[in-house]
Amino acid sequence: AAMALMTFAKNDQALSNEIRSSGGMHSFLTLFRTRGVTRELQVVTSMAVAYTLPSFVASSQTSPSVGLKIMECLGFLVASNTVSPNGVIISRGDMCQAASVGINVLWAHAVQPLITMEKVKTDSRISRPALKPSQSLRFGRIRSRGGGGVFDQSHESIEIKELLE
Repeated sequence: AAMALMTFAKNDQALSNEIRSSGGMHSFLTLFRTRGVTRELQVVTSMAVAYTLPSFVASSQTSPSVGLKIMECLGFLVASNTVSPNGVIISRGDMCQAASVGINVLWAHAVQPLITMEKVKTDSRISRPALKPSQSLRFGRIRSRGGGGVFDQSHESIEIKELLE
């Protein structure tokens, strides 16, 4: 069954989307991590993960725990030797190619956007202006002690808008 799903995920985008939408990715990840599973089944399951990954990552937000499980599958593919479940030969080259596509898709749709968001957060923290009273506000405070002050209200409202943004 896993072999058939792997073939469907590889050759037919519509079926790959169907596998993804019915929770197939999580089933593949669970099957991969199940103890006592043969190496051939782990390879087939990892290949199915790699083939289903483009539609999975593009349609949903990948949590860190799922991302780590996916990376574990892809890493397993890279480290595996040729297998032939049910007489179908899955070469090391096929496994490395599937893992490569999976890594690229995961990077482009999940990791890179997180790095970009974190960079924007860091840049905004660094470039924040210091919160200091303006000259007119200081002048108004000094003048108010002596019996009344004049404020440049339009200038102050602009500064308040900048502060709120």
